[in-house]
Amino acid sequence: ADKLLYGVHQRFWMQPNVLLFLWVGLGYSTLFSALSALCYALVYSVHRMTSKAPINSETKSNVYWVVNSISIAVAIFLVYSQCVTWFDRMDHSKAYHFNNYASAVLDVL
Repeated sequence: ADKLLYGVHQRFWMQPNVLLFLWVGLGYSTLFSALSALCYALVYSVHRMTSKAPINSETKSNVYWVVNSISIAVAIFLVYSQCVTWFDRMDHSKAYHFNNYASAVLDVL
């Protein structure tokens, strides 16, 4: 029932989130790497059907650049949407819990 011990205990709840976000990041990277390879294969097959000229290496780097730019934009949007969704609930700018607790402890002295 001690609120201070409960507050210390709450700090350990973040550790599983670190593992979760690590796996989400690895999955996100793998997903967009596969998407990049798929887009390049699609561009390559369309190029072979429409042109007899060999495909140059710049085309591959352009496809990877576009897919990487899209993946960065999606990641930024996901972070932004989380901030917009939860900012009101997580705003602790008016929270004086620690200050009030310390004042209560020091007032006794």
